[in-house]
Amino acid sequence: MKEIRGDERLLEKISRVIPGYGGYKEKELRREADKLQRTYIAKRLSDAKSSLESANSRMTEKLFMDAVGFSDRLVRRMEKLADKVRFASYGYGGFFDMVKVREDELDKLYSFDASLLEDVDRIKAKVGELEASLDTQARAKQKLEELESLLAEVDRKIAGRDDLIRGIR
Repeated sequence: MKEIRGDERLLEKISRVIPGYGGYKEKELRREADKLQRTYIAKRLSDAKSSLESANSRMTEKLFMDAVGFSDRLVRRMEKLADKVRFASYGYGGFFDMVKVREDELDKLYSFDASLLEDVDRIKAKVGELEASLDTQARAKQKLEELESLLAEVDRKIAGRDDLIRGIR
């Protein structure tokens, strides 16, 4: 504990002596928070994908083969979405990165990522609706089409994240 306190005091001294170090350290913490938030969103998407895979197994048992092929494509799409979020650009570039992100832009990015979490909740709800509608292949396909539309919307939104970082939007 004394070691940690000593390190904190040392960091406080450094932040007072070296101009800009305190802001740099804060930005590094924001970068880590950004990564944690994206990792959490990606995990939630992966959980929704697992639920879709479970529904896919039930459709296979019921021999809803048209719906199963459709569902397989959506499983892969959800996996790609999770990877896009997980490996998206950091909200803050390192000290020597070409693209610098200001703090007000970081706040916009955090809001954007929070809205992605709401989108993931909508995806999970749509998968739940699918699971509840496996009485006929026609109903299952209808719910899969609705899920596909929602995934396309979220995919476009995720693609816009880099634009937000660059200040294009």
